[in-house]
Amino acid sequence: MVLVSSSYDFDSLYNFYVRFLAEAVLYLRNFALYISLWVLGYLLVCCVVYRRYARRLPTRTRGALRAKRVLVVVAHPDDECMFFGPTIFRLCEQGADVHLLCLSNGCTVYTLDTVNILRKYWGFLDLPLSFVLSSKRYFLRWTESRRVVRAMKRHTSQMVWFRHLYVFFSRYMIINTLRRISLADIELELEVDD
Repeated sequence: MVLVSSSYDFDSLYNFYVRFLAEAVLYLRNFALYISLWVLGYLLVCCVVYRRYARRLPTRTRGALRAKRVLVVVAHPDDECMFFGPTIFRLCEQGADVHLLCLSNGCTVYTLDTVNILRKYWGFLDLPLSFVLSSKRYFLRWTESRRVVRAMKRHTSQMVWFRHLYVFFSRYMIINTLRRISLADIELELEVDD
């Protein structure tokens, strides 16, 4: 009698395990399908925005600051390539007189939008979000971004292994979104710090 009861318990436990495993596999398969569809849809949106915005608009009007003279202020000598490559490229293309100053600050300031780490290393996949969230934006075509990469590689002392990863994955090598800071904002921050 004990053998029959334990055999019955084993069979019911085995049947429960098989049903649970089958449902778990079905759930994971459906989950993977839904995630794949979302990722595929997002990639499609990225490609559409890239083709529509980066390839079709005239480069002289794209995100124009309408500035004749521009001073780019950076903290380190390689920052102009790492963070401002698309902006400098477009400004030069639009005919602006672009100057670079390291370790200083200016009066009228456009600051580079800082994004979270996920967006930072998405590369061109951040294009739709940048398009929606910022009014001042600069995007480079793949061929144009190679010039920024070549400029970055001229900083040979800075090109350690993780810089190569940065150059390959970072959105800042392809996309720049800017925000204007007024003098009042800067003065307010200084007063708060005092």
